[in-house]
Amino acid sequence: MADESKSYQITTIFGRESMAKAISGDLPLPKVAAIAFGDGGHDPAQPKNGKPIPFDQEGLISPRAIIPIADHSYPTPGVVRFTINLTPSSIPGGGFSEAALVDENGKAIAIQTFGLMSISGNSTMTYDWEEVY
Repeated sequence: MADESKSYQITTIFGRESMAKAISGDLPLPKVAAIAFGDGGHDPAQPKNGKPIPFDQEGLISPRAIIPIADHSYPTPGVVRFTINLTPSSIPGGGFSEAALVDENGKAIAIQTFGLMSISGNSTMTYDWEEVY
C-alpha cells in the first residue's frame, strides 16, 4: 500500500457568504487576487500530513507570504485554475503547508492544508489551485 499524505480544503464562511450574496445579485463578488502561504498546516509529528481545518477557520494559522496570482485558466467547464510560480525567496523560511485564496480586499475565501513542502536552491515550483463550480 502506498504511503499517501493527507490534505484538506474548505471554503471559508466569508467565501460562502460572498458567493451566496453574489449569485442572489445583492453584492458583487470580489476578484481572487493572490494566494497566501504559511507553515502552520501540517502535523509536526507527521510532516507529510496536513491538519484538518475547522469549518469556521477564516485565515491561515501561520501566514508567511501573500503572492499575487500570475495567471488563471479554465482547463475544463466549471473549473478555474489559479497559477503562481514560487522560488526559495518567495516564502520566508522556504517551507509551507497551508495556502489560502485571497480576494482583492485581503480576505481568505478558501484554505488548504497539506504535508510540509519546501523549495530549495535555484529551483522554481509552479503552484496550481483549482476551484470546481
